[in-house]
Amino acid sequence: MSTKFVLQVLLLVFASAAQLASAEIKEYIRDYNYRGEPYDTAASCRVNAIDGVRRELLDELGSYVGSVVKLNQDSLGNSYMSHDVINITAGIVAFRLLDEKWNQPVYFVKASMKADPNDVLSKLKAMRADLELEKNLRESYEELERARNELAELKAKLARLQPAAMPKQAATVS
Repeated sequence: MSTKFVLQVLLLVFASAAQLASAEIKEYIRDYNYRGEPYDTAASCRVNAIDGVRRELLDELGSYVGSVVKLNQDSLGNSYMSHDVINITAGIVAFRLLDEKWNQPVYFVKASMKADPNDVLSKLKAMRADLELEKNLRESYEELERARNELAELKAKLARLQPAAMPKQAATVS
């Protein structure tokens, strides 16, 4: 079982390395108009406009939100559930402001961003591989536990039958 585990881990490492090698970073140019409130300053409008242009690009590139629910049991037999929320988004590698204007209350931002559009897909594949590996390991462990329980039952039956069989064997020998 450990050899199989090592091979799976090595395959996962090689697959991840191949995906990183084929990563293609693309440049995107986007603009965004933030309409400020009367109490907004030029600085707060600028921050919100830059955040808006980043958010729009990340929405365009894609994101994945998933949920993993695990049912666990501790050594005392108490069951508990864990709920993990997974959020994967593409990463912006570089961000550069090309133009910005404030015509109160609107703040205009034009930005150049470099990002990998395949980043979400590669991260999602890696996460699924990890979950699949965990599932396979859990199934192997459960199968091993069933085999151990069956072996213990067979040993107990053999121990019960063995003393009863001893006198019969002695009678046939004499």
